[in-house]
Amino acid sequence: MMRLKNILLEDTTQSTGTQWLDRVKDVITVYSKYGSTTNFIQTGKISQALLNDIEIAVQNTPSVTSIQIGSTLRTGKKSHRHGLGQAVDIPIINGKRIIDPDTAKKNGIYQAHQDLVATFVSMGYMLNRESGNDKAVLEFEFDRHKYDPKNPSTYNMWQHRHHIHVSNRTQKPSPLGSSSITTQAHKTNSKETTVPIVSNNYVGSNRNMDLNKVTFLRNGDSGKAVEQLHILLSELDYDLGPADELGEIKQKLYGVATTNAIRSFQIDFSLEVTGLANDKTLKKIRSLNKDDKSYAKSSNEKTAPTDDPETIDTPNIKSSYSENIISSDIIVSTAQGTKRTNTTLILFGGTPANKYGPEYMKNLVPEYIKNTKDIIYINGDDKQLSLNKAKRYKKSNSKIDSIIGFDKGAYRIFDHIENDQYKFIGLIDPAVPDNPRHINIILNDNVKMWANPSNWKGKYLKYSQRLETIIELNPDKQIIHSYGHFNEMFQNFMNTHKYHI
Repeated sequence: MMRLKNILLEDTTQSTGTQWLDRVKDVITVYSKYGSTTNFIQTGKISQALLNDIEIAVQNTPSVTSIQIGSTLRTGKKSHRHGLGQAVDIPIINGKRIIDPDTAKKNGIYQAHQDLVATFVSMGYMLNRESGNDKAVLEFEFDRHKYDPKNPSTYNMWQHRHHIHVSNRTQKPSPLGSSSITTQAHKTNSKETTVPIVSNNYVGSNRNMDLNKVTFLRNGDSGKAVEQLHILLSELDYDLGPADELGEIKQKLYGVATTNAIRSFQIDFSLEVTGLANDKTLKKIRSLNKDDKSYAKSSNEKTAPTDDPETIDTPNIKSSYSENIISSDIIVSTAQGTKRTNTTLILFGGTPANKYGPEYMKNLVPEYIKNTKDIIYINGDDKQLSLNKAKRYKKSNSKIDSIIGFDKGAYRIFDHIENDQYKFIGLIDPAVPDNPRHINIILNDNVKMWANPSNWKGKYLKYSQRLETIIELNPDKQIIHSYGHFNEMFQNFMNTHKYHI
């Protein structure tokens, strides 16, 4: 009897895996080097929730036209997520192997790689930290601090340089949902069924509902209301990505591009910046008059197209940003091309500035941030500029939505730490001012702090003690990180949060 039950269960899982492979075959295939992967999926040995999440991520990333799956189940490693069928590797994007960052750029898939990882992050997957997290996505920067460019023999220690590793041990759907976002029909036990659309309070039950009747839209939704939202955003000149068959406009899909457009809209009109089209955001969009539209359009004026090959936004050409060294205290980086989001990040550096100031930070900020945001790097010494003075260097059509302070540079951030108008406030192993208001603080959700009190010793012990107080008052914020102060903390913080900044 037990054997019959097992056989029936095996038949069900095999049917599900086979159907999934058939459903996604136009965009997701198995890399020929890993022939056993197909069998593992067909026989239900790979987490179906994870496979569904991968499908959703690919469909929600316009720059990704296809992927190939590599390693999945690794027998004999039951303590490892690969050994439990809870992890999948992606070595090929858009028909090109990743290999490493430089090769990905030469192959023209670097941005697609970054966009796909960003989609997983938006679905709740922790970036580059699997231990202690049910869902994780690991990529180029994972364990990068172990890689020594002066010692090539350690290259293999730079893990996941040639693939994206995605794992999910929950069997639960991610925020975008666990079902396909396509409308393709398929057969289950000889009965015709339709794969449901990722749903919120209306999608799936009535995809023909008008925008004026919808109270909430989010990443993964599609239908008439999304199409009407696209029209309004386009009239305001918000970038919705390519208009071809693979773009969100043609698919009537609320994906990454729509999320970014909504985020920009919320910044422009001083709404809560979530990227979700909630009732308040939708009401504002529907109530706009011509003057409001003119304001939004001028505030979000896109960079004019150019034929200069050094500014064309393509991975095969020079990076899509320029740098202006105003002085040793100030460097301004301007994002260019189609990836620019018209948002600005202000970074206050460590002391002494000649070692840990603008040049130090500029060399460690991920390319993804440089290509999407304008960045103002500021001297972190006591003579540094205030935040208000630093704002003078932003472009008129760019909104400051992120501020970060490293080391002594955090002094200029603490005065603004309770400002919820900023989407992201970062404190990296901060030197905490001797102010009870800053020390005895409960951090808001838009504040991310990493610190290692043991990094502050000797005459700097006072900073360690202040950090301990903040950590004790914020036990849920995961503040403690055992990285070295100057050699690891800044770089790892920026790489971990690059899709949130």
